[in-house]
Amino acid sequence: MSATPSTEVPWHQDGGRLFGLSEDPQVQLSTALDDEPTSGGCLEVLPGSHLGGRSTPLGGLVLPVQVAAAGADGRRVTLDVVAGESVLLHNHLWHRSRKTQMGRRRLGFSACYLSEHIRCVRTKRAPRVFFDVFPPAG
Repeated sequence: MSATPSTEVPWHQDGGRLFGLSEDPQVQLSTALDDEPTSGGCLEVLPGSHLGGRSTPLGGLVLPVQVAAAGADGRRVTLDVVAGESVLLHNHLWHRSRKTQMGRRRLGFSACYLSEHIRCVRTKRAPRVFFDVFPPAG
């Protein structure tokens, strides 16, 4: 069995026009499906970075000049997790993951929690449909 290479995910935020939503979701729950130690490409975050809102109106990737100005690489915090553990993140928190040095896959599952009035506003593809996870009682 050969090792599955991992992918490096640069500093980014989960929000902005890039996501095609009427407004940004606030939180997401990221659950590790594999162990993710530091050498395994675990999630890295920049504490407090969510307080500045989105780094660009488009959202997604944080510009390299912003990463350098914030000293993100030197101030990052690694979030080592084992399979089954979850991390709750604000969607504007800068986060990334590096390539694994272990030659193993790194799988996870993330779910963004949206308020009921958020809608998909993208126009290039069919709008996404969201379902109620916690439907109203009664």
